[in-house]
Amino acid sequence: MALKKVLSSVSKEATLLTNMGIYTTVGYGLLVLIAFIGFNQHLKQCFNLFKSKLWIS
Repeated sequence: MALKKVLSSVSKEATLLTNMGIYTTVGYGLLVLIAFIGFNQHLKQCFNLFKSKLWIS
């Protein structure tokens, strides 16, 4: 019975660690995507055009 409890808790911990690894990887991936979007010159030019034409400064 004790072995069953230990195996159950080890299984839960392994699942939680796997989920944490997946979310960490996805988070880093999103940060890289944001960096690519931020440094994309075409998008910057489009934003500046949009800002100068439509926004009242």
